[in-house]
Amino acid sequence: FGYWIKKPEHAGMINNMTRETLLIYEFVDRKKILDLIQDHLSGRDDNSQEIWSLFVISAWIEQHFN
Repeated sequence: FGYWIKKPEHAGMINNMTRETLLIYEFVDRKKILDLIQDHLSGRDDNSQEIWSLFVISAWIEQHFN
């Protein structure tokens, strides 16, 4: 997953996770999520597990509370 989300053709997923209107930002600091994503994409850290978890939780929140 970590390698996969770095590919340009999957940028839509990352763009979706950075939208200001996501409900997950009522529970998790948006800057922390953006920092995790940026650190992963730059190769500074492997945050793939955290990003995947946040993606799944965010999708669940959007589906059930939006």
